Amino acid sequence: MYTFVSKPGSCTKPAPGWDVKILDDDNKEVTEPRKLGKLSIKLPLPPSFMMTLWGNDAKFIEKYLSDSPGYYTSGDAGFYDKEGYLHVMTRLDDVINTAGHRLSTY
Repeated sequence: MYTFVSKPGSCTKPAPGWDVKILDDDNKEVTEPRKLGKLSIKLPLPPSFMMTLWGNDAKFIEKYLSDSPGYYTSGDAGFYDKEGYLHVMTRLDDVINTAGHRLSTY
């Protein structure tokens, strides 16, 4: 049985079926604990995942799949700690898109 135990500052461990990786700028997997990188999901995506942008498949591919071949790029940066807990730290572009509004983190 898989149990989700919370740890302060982390969003726990990935759920079963989610192959979440941290990639560096050269799209190599980061294995060093607490080293910041691009939060990416190894393809194929889980069945419950958003597989396109409504009415714009090309934009979905351009925005989420083209940066790191074989991975979905979330747009977030984070790291794994020594115990395998995932920590999401910031946006790669420092912009949060909420309800159609783009908010800067500055």
